[in-house]
Amino acid sequence: MKKKIIVVMSTLILLAVITFLILNHLDIFTTQDLKDISISRAKDIPVLENYLVTMDENNRLENEVIELQNYLEKIQDQNEELLREVEIKNRQVLEYQDTLEALEGDLSQVLTDREDYETKVSRLSQVYREMDEERAASILTELEMDLAIDILARMRERDVANILEAMETDVAARISTRLSN
Repeated sequence: MKKKIIVVMSTLILLAVITFLILNHLDIFTTQDLKDISISRAKDIPVLENYLVTMDENNRLENEVIELQNYLEKIQDQNEELLREVEIKNRQVLEYQDTLEALEGDLSQVLTDREDYETKVSRLSQVYREMDEERAASILTELEMDLAIDILARMRERDVANILEAMETDVAARISTRLSN
């Protein structure tokens, strides 16, 4: 009896499958119809209705995902480019900072040298002020012109006039011209 039931059940299942295949082949009842009916009935179940989508909706969502992925890649490429630019700018900033530090060091040295020069010239100016005008004129004409001008520029006008008077006329004229500038 069990064998007969199994044979009958198997035959019924086989006939159902054959019938379905024939209906599908003849486009009377297709697998797509079966899918549509299944989805339609599943949507009637309140819990499932929010989770089921049609093929068109699924295609639309897939296209939207592709568009969003493309947009994300574009944004990532832009971010990478911006990061490269930031790295370049950071390197430039570091180079500028190094240059600035070097220039600050140079400026500090120039200012120190300038202060030393000013101190020495002021002392020389005092020395030449205390000298006899003839002797001061003789020595100043032998110095570099810029140094002689700097020394005389720190003296009182009366002392400068006396020294220039003791110099040869052409030298006194050149020095006077430079002093007036």
